[in-house]
Amino acid sequence: MRGIVLILMGLIFILLVTKAPILTILTEPMSNQERRALEALKVTGAQVRELDWWEVRDLLAEIAAKGYQLKIGSQEVKVPLLFPVKGSLRAFSPFFKEYINYVEVSIHSQELLLALDTGSPFTTLTPRSAIEQKLPISIEFRPKREIKYYAVPIFLGEGSIKVGQAEVTSVPIIINQSNVRAKLLNIPIWHHTGTLGFDILSQFSSVTIDYPSRVFILRHQDLEYDPKVGAIELPLRIFKFRPLVDAYLNGKGPFPFLFDTGPSTKNLLVAPQIAVELGFVGRVSKLRLEKVKIGELLLESHEAEVILLPKEQEFLGIIPRGLFSSYRVTIDFKKQLIFFEG
Repeated sequence: MRGIVLILMGLIFILLVTKAPILTILTEPMSNQERRALEALKVTGAQVRELDWWEVRDLLAEIAAKGYQLKIGSQEVKVPLLFPVKGSLRAFSPFFKEYINYVEVSIHSQELLLALDTGSPFTTLTPRSAIEQKLPISIEFRPKREIKYYAVPIFLGEGSIKVGQAEVTSVPIIINQSNVRAKLLNIPIWHHTGTLGFDILSQFSSVTIDYPSRVFILRHQDLEYDPKVGAIELPLRIFKFRPLVDAYLNGKGPFPFLFDTGPSTKNLLVAPQIAVELGFVGRVSKLRLEKVKIGELLLESHEAEVILLPKEQEFLGIIPRGLFSSYRVTIDFKKQLIFFEG
C-alpha cells in the first residue's frame, strides 16, 4: 500500500513539474528516415505512379473487385471462427476510454494487431509496422497535389493475411502516410499498427463483432447467420468496399451514411450539406435532431456533430462505433443486412 502511495505521489510531482498532460494521442507524418526504409523494401520492377489518393482508392477497388483467394485451414471446419477482441489503451489502465478495438492477425507469418475498422476499405499498415514486417513494396504512388499528409507518397505492398485458420492471399496493403501513438506523461506507451480492411471482411458470408463479450466472429461462405428474434435490421449496400446505409433525419432523406466501427463517439457525424438541408442556419458544430431513422433503428432527440468530409466521398455522414457498441453487431454480406442484437 505504501508503495502505491509513493508511486502516485511521484506521478503527481511529475505532472506539477512538467505540466505534461496525462494522456496524449499524436498523429505524426511519415519521417524521411521511414520513407528511405520503405524505399529499400521495393521489389524488383516496382512501379512509381502519380495519382491522387482518390484515384489510388479507385484503382485498389478495381483490384479487389477481381476477388482474393480465401483458404480455410481445414476443409472440415463447418463452424464459425471466433477470436478475442483486444483493446489498446485499456491494456494500461481500465480507466482509459477504449480508443481502438483490435484483432490478432499474421502477415507473412508475423503476428500483429489490426484495428476492426469498417471505415477503412482496404487493409493498412503504419510506416513503422510495414518496416517491422519487411513488407515487399510493389508500387509507390506520388501525389499530384499537396494536402496535409497527402504530400507524402503512398506505398502499396501485397501480402497474405491470416486470421486464425482463415487465410486471404494476394491482398493489397496500403502503407499509411502517418503514425498514431499514445503517450502517458510524455512517455510512449502504445502505437497504432494498422487496420483490417473491409475488403478482407467481405470475403466471408458474415462477420460479427460482439462488443459486450468482446468476441470477433468470421463465417465462411457455407454458413448462414440466423439472428435472434427482435434483432434490429439495417439494409446495407456496398460501394467500392464501403458499407453504406440510408438515414432519415427529421423526416428528410435518405442520406447515405458510412457504417464505421472505428470512431468511439456516440454522436452521428454529418456533413455541412445535411445541416443546410435540414434548415440549420450559419456555421454550426452540433445539431439537435428530433428524429433519426436508420433501417429499424430509431433515435429521438439525438445530438449530431458536423464534420467536413471530402467532396469525393460517397457518403454524407458516419454512423460511429460508439452508437452501437452496446450491441452484438453482425454484417451479413449474403443478406445485405446489418443486425444489432441486444
